[in-house]
Amino acid sequence: MEVSQGKSRPPKRGMAITCTNTLRNNIWRSEPKSMGTQCGMLPKMSTENAELLQFFETVEKLFEIYEVPDDIMAKLLIPLLTAQAKSLVNRMSVQKMGDFAELKKFLLAEYELTPREYKHRFVSATKNTDETHILFSSRLRYLLTYYLDSRKVNDFDSLCDL
Repeated sequence: MEVSQGKSRPPKRGMAITCTNTLRNNIWRSEPKSMGTQCGMLPKMSTENAELLQFFETVEKLFEIYEVPDDIMAKLLIPLLTAQAKSLVNRMSVQKMGDFAELKKFLLAEYELTPREYKHRFVSATKNTDETHILFSSRLRYLLTYYLDSRKVNDFDSLCDL
């Protein structure tokens, strides 16, 4: 909340709820670089289930960059979830919902992203009209990486064994 001449005003429009709540509670008093995380710098979860791993990967990297404390990672993540994911998360206990690792594990299990799904998405991928060739190749790389990770491929021999 902004304070001007002893009066408090509501936050400006468009400011993320997590931003105002975090600022109001002064969770990070000494880390100015974490302000970006608090004020909407995190991406919203896509409605496309296959992009769930990429969403978590991006969020985890941003949490690392901004040095977000472990105890609030899940609290910052929940508002970014889709309505469907939020309804799934509501089935969790409050204690597990507050643990980022448990939350991630739960959502990945619920969405059942199998190797077959990743392979199908990789094989059937086509370039969108609004997508550059570089973005398309990046998307293909992610799809292949997720497929190989899901099949636990970590060297050339295990790749050949597929």
